[in-house]
Amino acid sequence: MLRFQERSERGGAHAENEDCVVRVPHSSGGIRSLCFLADGQGGRQDGAVAARVACDSASIAANQFGWNELTLPSSWDTIFSKADKSVRGACLGFTTLIGFATDGAFLCGGAVGDSKLFVAGTDANMVELSQRQQKNPPIGGGCHSTTFLYTEAFECLLAVTDGVWKYAGHEALVQAMFGPVDEAAMVLRAAVIARNGPELPDDFTVLAASKI
Repeated sequence: MLRFQERSERGGAHAENEDCVVRVPHSSGGIRSLCFLADGQGGRQDGAVAARVACDSASIAANQFGWNELTLPSSWDTIFSKADKSVRGACLGFTTLIGFATDGAFLCGGAVGDSKLFVAGTDANMVELSQRQQKNPPIGGGCHSTTFLYTEAFECLLAVTDGVWKYAGHEALVQAMFGPVDEAAMVLRAAVIARNGPELPDDFTVLAASKI
């Protein structure tokens, strides 16, 4: 079983938070979760709308697949394609997107953009699952390429937008990953402010989870 924490808030010069994080139960029930994190592209119109639409449409699309089907790369290609189409139909914005399904036994999903998903096992080695994703084209551009994510060996996970990983520093990411999950966002926020303060330099979004 996993314990989750999510936090998202506005930062930088944005008039509104252009990040979004969504976690919903899978329709099959139990402890199965669907998680999505998006970062609307800054400097363009409708970044916040693009991020919200991407997360919402992807979560709906993922729930149309059976749990075992979500282990297939083709399922995530479909989920991300539906998110892309929804964003293009709703606004002029673009966004990153990370999405995954997990029940604690395994994690599978997809990524487009420059947000990051880290996992760690019992050996306390933090690994970035999203490292091979392509930043461009983004979701909403009509021709993205979804990078498939999969692991069976993890004890904790950390998904963050670039407003976190660019500014918090590696040591803070490690501390957030291996510390109490309820403190993950607080640790990262404090690190961002300490290194860049007195205000958040960009929108700040964290999704953390740990086995209990």
